[in-house]
Amino acid sequence: MTNQQKKKNISFSQSGMWNATTSTIYMRRFPIRLEKPGDELLAKHFSYFNYEVDMLHFANSKLNKLVPERDRFKREGNKSKQGECTAEINMALETFVVHWRALIEFFYKTERRSDDMRVDDFIDKSKWQKTRESMPSWVKKLNCRAGKEIAHLTSSRKYGTPPEKNWPYKEMREHLEAIITVFVKEAKLQISQGE
Repeated sequence: MTNQQKKKNISFSQSGMWNATTSTIYMRRFPIRLEKPGDELLAKHFSYFNYEVDMLHFANSKLNKLVPERDRFKREGNKSKQGECTAEINMALETFVVHWRALIEFFYKTERRSDDMRVDDFIDKSKWQKTRESMPSWVKKLNCRAGKEIAHLTSSRKYGTPPEKNWPYKEMREHLEAIITVFVKEAKLQISQGE
């Protein structure tokens, strides 16, 4: 690639800052090589998408650490530490669900406000609908719950700790990771192995 070609491509560093000296976007989750016309749009907006993915993974890692800790404090009878851990779990879970919901809407929703990003900004809408499965019913239910229990103050929130209040965050993350894999392939993005 010539220097002139490199300068035409837009890329981001890990922090999301502009870097026009290379044709690669290096971000924590998805380093992407820009290859085709229109990739500048992807580069411009991909940092927003990547932020959602990063926050989802960060919250997931916190949950994986905090849940066993809370359970240990419960077994030990340390109610004070158990309460602190529960508050941190709630904070991490709410962060997880907010970013999960944003990504679910990116991949599945068609209605939008003028400044909303959707997957069909990067992939032909009919091609995407043929490629990915329709939204599973369990995802629809959780997406509705996210709107009611996380994003709005409503009487639909569940009180206490009934089993139906649990969020299957591991399954939610795995489902999104599968969709992201399809998205990267269908958008013909080349995942870079890093330099």
